[in-house]
Amino acid sequence: MKDSKIKTFIHDDKTYFVFPSILLIAFIISCFFPSSVFADVKTSGRIWIAGDSIAADHSYEKEEDYADFVHGWGEVLENYLTDNVQVFNKAISGQSAKYFVEENNYKDIMSGISEGDILLIQFGHNDYKSDGSNHYSLPTTTEGSYKWYLKNYYIDPALNAGAIPVLCTSVVCCEFVDGIVRENQPQSLFAGAMRELYNEYRDAGINIGLIDTYELTQTMLNAYSSSASSFYAVKYDRSGGTAGNRSTSLDHVHFSLKGAKMTAGMIAENLFLLYPDFNRFNRQNIIDGGDGTEGNPYEISSFSQIYRILRDNKMNKENIFYKLTKDLDPVIQNKECKDILYANIDFGGHTIKNAVGRVQSSLFDKNYGIISNLSLSYSINHTCEDIQYPLVNENYGVIRNCTASGYIWYDCFLKNREEWNCGIFAGVNRVSGEIYNCSSNINMTVNTDIPRTIVGGITGKNEGSIYKCENNGKLKLDMTEYSLNNNKVHEIVHCICSGIAGISSYSSKITDCKSILLPTVMTTLKSDKQIVLSDLNFINESAVTEINDKKGDIDLDGEVSLSDATEILKYALNIAEPDKKKFFIADINSDGEINLTDANSALQLALGII
Repeated sequence: MKDSKIKTFIHDDKTYFVFPSILLIAFIISCFFPSSVFADVKTSGRIWIAGDSIAADHSYEKEEDYADFVHGWGEVLENYLTDNVQVFNKAISGQSAKYFVEENNYKDIMSGISEGDILLIQFGHNDYKSDGSNHYSLPTTTEGSYKWYLKNYYIDPALNAGAIPVLCTSVVCCEFVDGIVRENQPQSLFAGAMRELYNEYRDAGINIGLIDTYELTQTMLNAYSSSASSFYAVKYDRSGGTAGNRSTSLDHVHFSLKGAKMTAGMIAENLFLLYPDFNRFNRQNIIDGGDGTEGNPYEISSFSQIYRILRDNKMNKENIFYKLTKDLDPVIQNKECKDILYANIDFGGHTIKNAVGRVQSSLFDKNYGIISNLSLSYSINHTCEDIQYPLVNENYGVIRNCTASGYIWYDCFLKNREEWNCGIFAGVNRVSGEIYNCSSNINMTVNTDIPRTIVGGITGKNEGSIYKCENNGKLKLDMTEYSLNNNKVHEIVHCICSGIAGISSYSSKITDCKSILLPTVMTTLKSDKQIVLSDLNFINESAVTEINDKKGDIDLDGEVSLSDATEILKYALNIAEPDKKKFFIADINSDGEINLTDANSALQLALGII
């Protein structure tokens, strides 16, 4: 790439260059949510379940044929555990956190629970019903509220018994609006109340668990949007008095056997993650086969195996090789530990759906090994205060032969964050990092208020090497809402969005890469102190896709000629006025104006000097 196609700027004592042909830069006015991991917690192998119909064992229901089409996750939790685990499923259909305490099943839990036992608590599906029933409570902290009952009748008694209380948020209903799970579901308020309660205990230094089954089931349904209903029960039609005649009516709340297994698997996997000691009861071995060599890698088939390997210093080494043997679904939630991969994982061409989303910041925090043959599939609509890195936060190793497809919509408004490097395969590709033969077909929109946001189709920031990579997805960096509503003044806001790498250091290499669709940057704020490219940022996408990779090529014939240089000189001297598309092409150094510097660069390109 010629020097004239490089724009430089200084940041943190480092010089970076950017590629203007696929870059818009706007200069305008200028926490993590961890889940506790308790490595020293000793578990007994006894699990108690307090909950409603979502967890209940429906094989004991009296209603005719009810158990044939509705299943609770508590029925099948044992499928993921060894035979020496005892599961006491005391959940009852129709119950709320408030009313369940009147039941004998609640008394059984309180009289039987002991040190090291796990108490899984899931309500919220009946608690919001304000139809005059005794179940209704408010999702607040006042006496008699949902949180008050959870604290005083479940969490504190379990802690006093030496047990481990684990909050499981209410699951989503199978209701879609415009292709995604409907957000404003009544039980979402009670899921939020559980999260708040968990945070209150965490901030007080008291260890309890949280498995955000609301977020997890929402992520799962969005991943399977076209067939999401298969996780939920189809009702029997008893209108004619004949049991066993299925209707087309979908039970949007209760699970089919498939949905019950989905949720039970989520809960089991997260228990293994939260409490390493509990892995003694994991039905799945740490490896399925192989000897760990490159020619005969260890075989793995679950997220829990991956995370167990990451935390085992003997298994997580650069000379050990693993191979995934099946596709994986999104079942792991946000985690406190920073998982670093030193070993090598061949994903065997298998797909991981929504590897990161609302409930997790990255699949791997840092990679020093080799990640290969992975297919990523996304369908994410994400709103939170978490910075996101879809695959790897920082890559020091090798990512090769990987693909990504689908869509990602991030709405990340963060606290005390000054920089975000976001790329499909790596947030930052470090000096030793190599990304080879990877392609992205992700349509990604990043809506953010971070003053320095850098988005790339392959990586956000590149300090290493990128070879033979391709981006075919549309990228949009949208700071419109930030521009309109943020009162905090930043001296400079860098909004950078590029097809391959947002920014690259001079020592880095990008070879044989291409980006078919150009990105857009959107903002509305204007200031006398900064150069503003608002008009350019609103180039419509149909126009952007027609612009080729060469700055200065006004007539779009594939090369910069003397006629192109002459046209740019006319723009610089105000003899002629370009339209928006030609302005973007003529502004070779992307400083927001067309001047003699751009004309000179175009002339040198035309003469082959640069």
